[in-house]
Amino acid sequence: MLLILLAVITLLQVGYYGFFFRKFAYANPPVKTDFQPPVSILISCKNEADHLDQLIPVLLAQDYPNFELVLINDHSTDATAEIIQKFAQADTRIKSVNIPTTPISKGNKKQALAYGISLASHEYLLF
Repeated sequence: MLLILLAVITLLQVGYYGFFFRKFAYANPPVKTDFQPPVSILISCKNEADHLDQLIPVLLAQDYPNFELVLINDHSTDATAEIIQKFAQADTRIKSVNIPTTPISKGNKKQALAYGISLASHEYLLF
């Protein structure tokens, strides 16, 4: 008899707490909005010629409606600058940036991104 009573109490508690937590789990449902602000996607590229031919088309194929792609050539010694320029001429959403050579900027990714940020058109930035 005691075993049955404990089983009933356990089931009641599980049911109560399950109902209690379920009730609060859906108290604040996610808010869906149509807010899609324009964004700037910044990519610092140093000797990435082997990867840019695959990366850039994938980024351009996304379905986000309003974005620009800021490609920052960070003192590359391969064909990175030429590939970026080729894509920039073909698509107006691409902004090609070449970092000017200074003692501070050479090999400094933060400096390259800061320079790209200064040329970004939109308030929201993705890196």
